[in-house]
Amino acid sequence: YKIARCEGVDCRPYFYFKDPYERMLFLQEMVNNGVLVQSINPSFSHRDSEISQTIEAFEKSLKLLREAIDKNKVRELLIEDRPVKPVFRKYN
Repeated sequence: YKIARCEGVDCRPYFYFKDPYERMLFLQEMVNNGVLVQSINPSFSHRDSEISQTIEAFEKSLKLLREAIDKNKVRELLIEDRPVKPVFRKYN
């Protein structure tokens, strides 16, 4: 993979990025596009409109991330300059 990959179980994959700043930019852009995402958690309550919105947000966010990487501007586009850390760590 070049930027990211999906890991986890088939019914609930999550996103893995080698670079924490790239991950942070992706998550930031997903929120900017109206989707709060950490992993993919489909449910029967999701309608076509939510699924379409999520797919569109993925497309926009990944496109922006690709352009930021190509132009070496990932950190420049971040609102916060610290990478997100996992919530569940052995020692907080």
